Amino acid sequence: MEAQPARRGARASAVAQFEEALAWQQRGELARADAICEQLLAAHPAHVDAWHLRGLLAFQRAQFERAVELIRRSLALNPAQPAALANVGTALLELDRTEDALASFDRALALEAGTAATFYGRATALLALARPQEALADLDRALALAPRFVPALSTRGEALQRLGRHAEALECLERSVVLEPQNAAALLHRGNVLYELRRCEEALASYDRAATQGLATVELFNNRGNALRALSRHAEALASFERALELAPETPETLSNRGNVLLDLLEVREALASYEAALRVRPDLAHALDHRGLALLMADQPREAARSYERLLGLAPDYPLARSHLLHARSMCCDWEGYEEDCAAIRRQIEQGVPVEPFVWLAVSDCPASQLRCARGFSAVERYGAPPPLAHGAYRRHERLRVAYVSGDFREHAVAYLVAGVLEQHDRAGIETIAISLRPADGSAIAERIRRAFGRFIDATRMGDGQIARILRDLEVDVAVDLMGFTRWGRPGIFAHRGAPVQVGYLGYAGTVGADYMDYLLADEVVIPEGQERYYAEQVVRLPHCYLPMDDRRGIG
Repeated sequence: MEAQPARRGARASAVAQFEEALAWQQRGELARADAICEQLLAAHPAHVDAWHLRGLLAFQRAQFERAVELIRRSLALNPAQPAALANVGTALLELDRTEDALASFDRALALEAGTAATFYGRATALLALARPQEALADLDRALALAPRFVPALSTRGEALQRLGRHAEALECLERSVVLEPQNAAALLHRGNVLYELRRCEEALASYDRAATQGLATVELFNNRGNALRALSRHAEALASFERALELAPETPETLSNRGNVLLDLLEVREALASYEAALRVRPDLAHALDHRGLALLMADQPREAARSYERLLGLAPDYPLARSHLLHARSMCCDWEGYEEDCAAIRRQIEQGVPVEPFVWLAVSDCPASQLRCARGFSAVERYGAPPPLAHGAYRRHERLRVAYVSGDFREHAVAYLVAGVLEQHDRAGIETIAISLRPADGSAIAERIRRAFGRFIDATRMGDGQIARILRDLEVDVAVDLMGFTRWGRPGIFAHRGAPVQVGYLGYAGTVGADYMDYLLADEVVIPEGQERYYAEQVVRLPHCYLPMDDRRGIG
């Protein structure tokens, strides 16, 4: 008869101990809470909740294997615990055991209708398994239960981004940042979407805000480097990639991106070394093989470049631009084996809407309709036409017409030799000329002559497309002339922002860019024969004598 009060007393003591452990956990005293649970379990080894709490305490201390083990001890005593199953799933996600995590969330949802946290955890697993549509459905369920659940909002934005629904993704992430301005994960994902939308300055600001919240991940610094590179802030981009590599020295994507910015800086040997390092870690990294090919071309190694593109196509036969790059590399070393077959394959790609390098196709095809399709497809994929126009209609009438020439070739380059005399012959009384130089001066005599020929010379080497377009707008440039088109250092994105009310293509690239942001293309009867104007997105304006200027001051070699 004495045993019943003793058992009731033991149960009361166990309840008190468990509540004390919970209280210490809520105060952040994890070790003390765990010690109480350990004492409790010594006396009551079948205490289901104590095992579960010990697992949660291990999780809070980033002891994820131990967390799984302890919570499973609780589940062994009582398998019908949906919250415990969901917590096991969360710990398994931290261990990158994604399939096991998904199975645990599924078991939890089989036991009850589901909480916001469980749906969120399952969605996280689905997203990691590249199943964004299913993840989105679970995130919608989580947010229906908890509309202000910021992690679910942020992850929903990531799922929408994966599905290519960028505008919806941004709206979702903006809402999450409004609800929780210090949420670093939401700021990171917001930056990623803005980068996808080519709103690189805003993306950079979002990444920097995430960093100020203490976020220091490879993804952050890698993506921040990509945004800085897109803004032509190459030195800063390189520093950001280096920071990412400090955190994870053998991350192939970061090594490849580091190679890209080194290539922009014309550090070809170092770029090649970075690509090689990426490919040692991941031999099938497609974009590293692609950019390695370009670096080899710049290093005057076209045969090696061709091998890089051949390897790329062996791994990814449909990789964008790879076949046209391979054709270019083979042409550079006079390798005509399979030439007709390659041209036919590229022609089929263009007809199917697959992007092809227009500069390469211009040298291959004599079909203007095909050239136009190629340019349109390339421009559409690159999304140069996405930014809203900065200039609307003509500016107020200036005393002199303001004409800006945009080029990366105001240096030792064929275009510089061709255009120098044109610039010098401008009527200074009626025309104000402005240079927008996209690459640093090389100290050559022709570079100095070009500089003297302009009324104003702006070094835009470190400026992004949008920044340069705003300069054109702020200077109230009447006519902006692109001397590059789709050549190697061309920056069509500048003109996509439409910083000037009239934009013209000339000299460096005689083909169409296939987009409505270029108004005119200067030509003559040879470059564009009569009747072929319909194959150009621009309005064709023929010069009265000859398209190609010859400089009467050029020295004879």
